Formats: sequence, C-alpha cells, structure tokens
Amino acid sequence: MSRKEFSEAAILTVKEMPASVQHFAHFMMDYFVHVALWCDEHPATPVVVRDCGPCTPWFELLPAGNRVTVLPLSEVKKLSSLYPDNVHVMPGAGQFAPPRHSDRLPRFRAMFTTQVEPQGRNRVMATRSMSPSFYSSPESERRSSGPRRRRIGNEDHLARLLNRWWSFTVVEFFQLSPREAVTMMSSCSVFFAQRGAALMNLLFMPPGATVIEVLPQEFSSNQGHADLYRRACGHLGLRYMRIMQKSQFARVAPLRVVLVLAKLKIAPNARWPVGSKH
Repeated sequence: MSRKEFSEAAILTVKEMPASVQHFAHFMMDYFVHVALWCDEHPATPVVVRDCGPCTPWFELLPAGNRVTVLPLSEVKKLSSLYPDNVHVMPGAGQFAPPRHSDRLPRFRAMFTTQVEPQGRNRVMATRSMSPSFYSSPESERRSSGPRRRRIGNEDHLARLLNRWWSFTVVEFFQLSPREAVTMMSSCSVFFAQRGAALMNLLFMPPGATVIEVLPQEFSSNQGHADLYRRACGHLGLRYMRIMQKSQFARVAPLRVVLVLAKLKIAPNARWPVGSKH
C-alpha cells in the first residue's frame, strides 16, 4: 500500500489482553472472527491487520475486495498513531460466543464453508502430539503450546481406537492449511478433541454435527471459561458432549469414549475384539 492508501485503510486492532493472538484459540475468538465479519460488512474497504505468527495464513481467506495488508505489530501501532480515526478495535472474546444467542458465528461459518467443496461425512479426532517450532523462537509472544500445555495421557491409544473402529481421521491441525482445515471440518459429523486451540475448528462444522470435548477438571472452577465451546456449539446449531478428565495430562478410559459414541448410536465398523485390552 502507498501512504495515501494507508490513510484510507481501516486499521483493525485487537484489545490489549494477557493472551496472544499468535495462539490459534485467541486468534480466532479475540481477533479473526471479528475481522472477518467486519470485512463482510465493509466489502470494499482495504484493511490493515497485525501479523499473528503461525495464524497469519488465515487472512488469505478473507474477501479479496478488502485488499488485506498484514504488518508487524510495531508497524500497526505506528499507523494507528498516524491515523487514529481509521482504527477499529475488535470486540474480543466477550463477543465471540456470548450467553445471549447471536447470528455472528453462523455468519462467520457461511463466509468460509461456501468457499470449499463438501467431501462427504467424516469424523475427526484432533491430537496434541507436537507444537510448531515458532513457539520456541524469539518471535513468539508465548512459550507454551501443544503437548507441553496439556494432553490426554493415552492419546495415541485413543487415536488408534477411534481410527480403527469408527473411521476417525486423526489430525494435527497446525499441519493443515486454513483451506484444508475448513474443507475437512465443513464435512465433519463428529469432532473429538481435548480442550485447546484445535476445538476452534468446530466453527466450520455443519449444523447438526456433534462435538465431543475432553475437559480437564482444572477448568471446571470457572464455569464461563469451561462453557466456552458449549456456547459456541449452541450458536452454531451443533450438539455438544463432554468427557471430564481428572487433570490436564491424565488418561481417559477408552470405555468412557465408547459409551459416548454409543449414545450417538455410532456402531463400530467391525465386531469388537474378544479379550482386547483397553
């Protein structure tokens, strides 16, 4: 953009907060959802957004008419001081999935799922086996992500179980491009994941699909935070189910997962092996 173009662009910033929008969950609920809806409501206005590390490629899915320019945070701050009337502060997590029903998340979903071709119905399990190297670099605004923050103790066993008997696709989401993630989730009928950033991909699931969240006990003390994804499912017309986990790294009994799938009336693809160890 030229200086004149910058003077006419909307500068979309994020509220100051303790968490970083370089992290996918906060990127989505504090920034990207609101940026996308703002662009949808102002289709011909060029916009400037801040660089968000590994999450930055998501800006490529925004409407072409907005001519999105991504700049380092320091440059966005300089522009904001030069053109304060052009600054629009995004509403943040408080307006992501508020208790009162809103059409914001369905509108957001429609913006992206209409860009991809459905691929039939599939079931998806998100894993936390690794973390992008970015979060160990000097550029990262936080130092902890992936399995260092939390993980299901027997995640590998559950992944094999769900893949073999219920045909779940097992995914490490940061290895997918944004368009690949949207394509996969727009056809997802059942999504299984531990509390974490990967659950934000439920935003692209079709109405009537099911989300199964494994929620560590530590989150239950803050009901508003614990119910974040439950509320998002309510806004999007998704069925929400929860499996409690004793701690952030505890094992989850396979039988508990099987019982949840049985409640959904999802039968295994083959006869359960006699004498198998769970």
